[in-house]
Amino acid sequence: MEKKRSFTLTPIFTPFLAAILLILLSVSGKLFSSYNDIEENPNEFLLLISVVQLIVFVFPCIIYYFLKGRKLNTPFLISPIKPGQIVFVISSALLLVSGNLLIKCFYYIGLGSLPSGVDYLISDTGQLSDANMLTVIISIALIPAVCEELFFRGIVLSEYKIYGTFNAVLFSAFSFAMIHFSLPSFPLYFFSGLVLGVTAAVTGSVFASAIIHFISNVLSIYISDSFLRVTIQRSGGFFAAFLSGALFLLFLVLVLSTSEGLMWKKSESGKLTELPPKSLKHISTVFFTPGFFGLVLIFVLITVLK
Repeated sequence: MEKKRSFTLTPIFTPFLAAILLILLSVSGKLFSSYNDIEENPNEFLLLISVVQLIVFVFPCIIYYFLKGRKLNTPFLISPIKPGQIVFVISSALLLVSGNLLIKCFYYIGLGSLPSGVDYLISDTGQLSDANMLTVIISIALIPAVCEELFFRGIVLSEYKIYGTFNAVLFSAFSFAMIHFSLPSFPLYFFSGLVLGVTAAVTGSVFASAIIHFISNVLSIYISDSFLRVTIQRSGGFFAAFLSGALFLLFLVLVLSTSEGLMWKKSESGKLTELPPKSLKHISTVFFTPGFFGLVLIFVLITVLK
C-alpha cells in the first residue's frame, strides 16, 4: 500500500486562503460600518450580510477545492451524525457554552464588561432590535455557523490532518479566532475553535460542529450574555465564575470520556486501520512557516489599523 505523503504545499496555500478571507472580511466590515440605514431597514441590512457571508466564505472554498483537483489531503468531514455520537455532541455543546460563560466571567471581573466590536461584520446587534427574529437568527447565527464550519472545520481541518489531528485542530482554531479581529476577545474565539475542531475531528462531521456553533450563536445573541450580567449583578462575579467553572469541568470530563469511548469503538470495529500522524514531529511544519507568520501579520495589521 502506498504511503501517504506528509509533504505538501498546504502550509503555503491554506494560510494564503485564510489570509484572503481575512482581507475580504475586513473590507466587507468597513463597507458595512458606513451603512447608514441599519435602524431604518434592519432586515435589508441582514439580507446584505447574509449574501456577503455566503460570497466571502463559500466562493474561496469552491475555488480552492477545484484548484486542488477536487481532492483535499484528507477526506472532507461530511459524515452524518451517528446515534452513538449524540451524547458526545451534546456534551461538546454544553462544554462550549459553559466555557464561553467562564471566559466571559473573567472579562467581567477584569474589565467590567465584554470587549466591544468582536464581530467581523457587525459589532452591535442592539441596532437590529426592530429586525425580524427569524431573520436575525438566520443571518447572525445560522449562516455564520455553516459558512465558518465549512471553511475552518471543512477545508482547513481536512487539509492539515496529514500533520496530525492536534495540529489541524489548533491551526483551525487559531485562524478561526483571527477572523473576529479582536486581540482582547482572541481567547474566547480560540477556545470555541478548539471545541468545534475536536467535535468535527471525533465525529468526522462538520454537521456536528455546525449545529453546536449555531446553538452557541443563538445563545450569545439572546440568552447567555444577559444571563451572565444578571447573575453577576445579583451574586457577584466570583460566584458566576465558580458556577461556570464547575459546569465547565463537568462537561469537560463528559467530553473526554465519551470521545474515548467513540475512539475505542472505532478501533474495535476495524475502521481505524492505522494510527494517525503524530502531531509533535510536524509542529514546525505547521506553525513555523512563512505562511503561518504571514497570516498572523495580516491579522495584527488589520486589527491594529481597524
